[in-house]
Amino acid sequence: MSRGDKSSYTDKQKRKAAHIEESYESRGVPEEEAQARAWATVNKQSGGGEKSGSGQRKSETAKRAERKDSARRAAASRRGQSPNRGSASAREQSGSTSLSAMSRAALLERAAEQGVRGRWRMRKDELIAALS
Repeated sequence: MSRGDKSSYTDKQKRKAAHIEESYESRGVPEEEAQARAWATVNKQSGGGEKSGSGQRKSETAKRAERKDSARRAAASRRGQSPNRGSASAREQSGSTSLSAMSRAALLERAAEQGVRGRWRMRKDELIAALS
């Protein structure tokens, strides 16, 4: 099968790609880009062509997990939380994070290092005040 050949895709996958492509085009995405995104989405959700002999069949459980993961990442992206920005723990290790940006758990850890008494009963704002 050559690149771009859609013969190993089911009718359902083709309809899904067409629907996704129309959605992107209605939002002003150029036609070629919309088509590429649509097929990338179908491939991500189903693992490629599903007709027999295509060698791309995924279990229903794997597909469901990938759809759920994709939806979670999309929702995070809409909230402005890019999955590619790195983790908070990486920023904390660099020392460039202010106390208010740290989680309560990270503040508790820092308070333990500094020997702050009564830290487990403190709220986050109290921990910040104790560490300042």
